[in-house]
Amino acid sequence: MRRAGPVLLLVLLSQMIPTSALAQWAEMEQAVTAFNAGEFQRSLKLLKQVAPSVRDPKELGRLHLYVGLNHAFLGQKAKARAAFAAALTHNPELEVDPKRIRPDVVQLFISVHATLKGALEVGGPQGAAVRVDGAGQGEPPVRLDLVVGRHHVEVRDAAGRSLFRDWVVIRRGKTTPVKTEVAATGGAAEYRPPPATVGPVARPPLVEPPPQVDGRVEPGSRIWTWVAGGTSLVFAGIGVGLVLSGESDYDEYKTTPDADRMLELEESIPRKYYAAYAMFGLGAALAATAAVLYFYEGREAAPSGRVRLHIGGAGVGFSF
Repeated sequence: MRRAGPVLLLVLLSQMIPTSALAQWAEMEQAVTAFNAGEFQRSLKLLKQVAPSVRDPKELGRLHLYVGLNHAFLGQKAKARAAFAAALTHNPELEVDPKRIRPDVVQLFISVHATLKGALEVGGPQGAAVRVDGAGQGEPPVRLDLVVGRHHVEVRDAAGRSLFRDWVVIRRGKTTPVKTEVAATGGAAEYRPPPATVGPVARPPLVEPPPQVDGRVEPGSRIWTWVAGGTSLVFAGIGVGLVLSGESDYDEYKTTPDADRMLELEESIPRKYYAAYAMFGLGAALAATAAVLYFYEGREAAPSGRVRLHIGGAGVGFSF
């Protein structure tokens, strides 16, 4: 009984894993993998299943983005527009990469993005100059209606000293305030320098689905790596539990005066050790598989319109 704690913990963890954040992530990645393989209806079904458990705004934005991408690839533009609007409401910094997504889908996303707006209010001392995305906006206070997403804001006082220079996120239907003032020393207030830009504001793409050809998108997630790795840990944990249980039985075998119990333990102890060795073997095999999958699933996308596994010179198509 004194060694039952680790075994009980393993049992409890095995019961908790399916409902954990890891399981939610795995379900989301399955939906993404289905989209990558061109299985748009299956991806939508998986996204619908995982949606009730997602709470984080950025993950909600990602979820709705993939809903929109699936509908767009299926030619369902109205549903795609609604999903893109929801995605940008949850995470206004989302973008799609025109190098990786079909041009008509990119244009649909851009057209939705252009309709979603919020407000920016910039305050500051008299005589200061406000610039937003490189364009002069006059003296503060300034109020602008801007499309959602990141915008570069700079405020300089009458002497040309920088009072504020940073990126500001505008959210749908909300007002984002920016207040600036001269520091007590008379110098410029501290600021975090933005990423270097030349000309128009550069918004780095935050969503980059793998390259697509002829309506299909190459895979890039490592879901099966983590599934194999996690399962290998479960098998290893079960093996440890069996070894501990076998040791406990052996301690009892050495001290019990009951002959029948001794015979029972003589049979059970070897079985537990053999089962433990089997668990360790399976765990090692899955760990090796996870290592192979880590490099395979993280490979550069091949210039192909299908999901392919290349063995030697031959290509074998597959999908999950």
